[in-house]
Amino acid sequence: MEVAHGADEAGAKIAAFLARANSRVSICTDRRGLGIAMQMKGSKRFKTERGKGLKLRFITEVTRENKAFAKTLEGVVELRHLDGVVGNFAISDSGEFISSAVIQEGSPVTELIYSNARGVVSQHELLFETLWQKAVSAETRIRELDQATPPTQTRLLKGEKEVVRQIARMIDPSEEIVVCMTPNGVGMVLDSLAEPISLAASSSPQGRLSRIRWLTCVEEGDAVIATACLGLGIQVRHTSKLPPLSFVCTKSEILASIQSLGERTLFQNVLSSDDSAYVGHFRSLFEEMWKDGVEASKRIEEITSGRERAIVKVIENPEESLRVAWDLIEGSKEVLLMFSTPRAFFREVNAGAFERLKSVISKRGTSVNILIPYDEKLTPLLDRVKTEVPAVDFRVMNESLRTRISILIADRSKTLVLETRDDGSEDLMGALGLATYTESKSLAASYAAIFENIWKQTELYDKLMLHEKLQSDFVNIAAHELRTPVQAIINYAELATTNSENRDEYYGKLLRNVMRLQALTEDILDAARIDGGTLRLNKERIDINAVVEAVVEEQKIGSGTKGVTLFMVGSGSLMVEGDKGRLSQVV
Repeated sequence: MEVAHGADEAGAKIAAFLARANSRVSICTDRRGLGIAMQMKGSKRFKTERGKGLKLRFITEVTRENKAFAKTLEGVVELRHLDGVVGNFAISDSGEFISSAVIQEGSPVTELIYSNARGVVSQHELLFETLWQKAVSAETRIRELDQATPPTQTRLLKGEKEVVRQIARMIDPSEEIVVCMTPNGVGMVLDSLAEPISLAASSSPQGRLSRIRWLTCVEEGDAVIATACLGLGIQVRHTSKLPPLSFVCTKSEILASIQSLGERTLFQNVLSSDDSAYVGHFRSLFEEMWKDGVEASKRIEEITSGRERAIVKVIENPEESLRVAWDLIEGSKEVLLMFSTPRAFFREVNAGAFERLKSVISKRGTSVNILIPYDEKLTPLLDRVKTEVPAVDFRVMNESLRTRISILIADRSKTLVLETRDDGSEDLMGALGLATYTESKSLAASYAAIFENIWKQTELYDKLMLHEKLQSDFVNIAAHELRTPVQAIINYAELATTNSENRDEYYGKLLRNVMRLQALTEDILDAARIDGGTLRLNKERIDINAVVEAVVEEQKIGSGTKGVTLFMVGSGSLMVEGDKGRLSQVV
């Protein structure tokens, strides 16, 4: 973070900021900031930056006082208007940020804050994009200031004829129209406005009403009207959450009325308004529902083929969420449960869930698999729970897999996802947030596949840990075994050097320990070859009895010194195919 003081230093910072930008600079300033933009526009450095294709986006409040500045900047920068903008900052696509707290009208910037901290830049990028979406084009604002804009009108239309005339006036092939209405309501509109709709369809470039979007609830019996609208080119989507408020909206006007679902009457009392606040609200509501809607053609295919769409239910009450969870567990043969965090598991234990689960398993023989993220406090509690419900299969997954949701999958056909709102709460109800329930088999199968993948990963992880332990044990044992002959070699070598009388005896013992060390080294190399899959066997036809007899003869001397008599019982030959050296090692 740096602060530039004085007009010259601040101007140099601004110039360097523009020079380092790659292709885009975004500026947000109050109504006085346009004067600064005009200073930049007339400067050599601004022309240079434009020459290399620098794109400038500008948000400000266009007023009657700075309207001339705004007109001059049109076509030079991408300018938008937003009421009441306060503060001044700019961000570039090179990851830099500058800000001036106060800009004096008609004066250059005298104090400037500069930063390239990622957090600061990211925060202001998000702020700018939010304001950019809310802003309107400067051209629109200037036109409003230039013209005497008529006052907004909000009135109540009474009677079917007046409503029909108003809707007919709104149907224009060049105007985008959004409609949120039941199929019955649209059917009445089509019947009442057949002539203007037909005229609009024939006069559109493609003979279609493609700029009309209709959101509705398509049920059995609604396919005819939906298909007819699709034939006219109207875009149609289905939603199962159609609001009771029906409305028709252009970019500048809204008609809205309360209409009962299934009621085949045209609007009797309709609110008509060109207030931008009303229009903006209804269009925003429509876009949110449209985004989640299903194409009507797919919905019609589902109905005609008998495939019903699974309903997703959002549950806000934690008590209801738990009731649904236990209904699923008690009515299923297989349950897969993944806890969001260790504390979510602790809360269920404290609430007595596993005593109830034990009763369910004993009655129905339900198969239950549970995944829990690792925690150092988990092991003792989990060991106790395992003794209480031995039929439940628990696995501990990596602690990095902690989430904000717990997932319950019943019979691979039903899914309940429970949000953890406050994981620090000791109370089960206090910790739970929203829950979503669905009977979509494809969704349940997808969750089950994720569950099984993590389940297998925990098994592989346990095997890996065991493998690492065995390797560690092997290294420790090998080191211990190697230490004994090495130390003996050192001792006998020193004795042979200093004591010439017993040198032959020491050399003999030294040789035996060298051979022992060689044998241990070969064993370690063999173990490494086995682990790496590179051990090779030299197979041949051999007499196995002869191999055993040779080994016994080699070991008799050593066994005799330990008070062990070693002998071989057996005679004759037994021919086998094998590696003579390896079989000798085994014996």
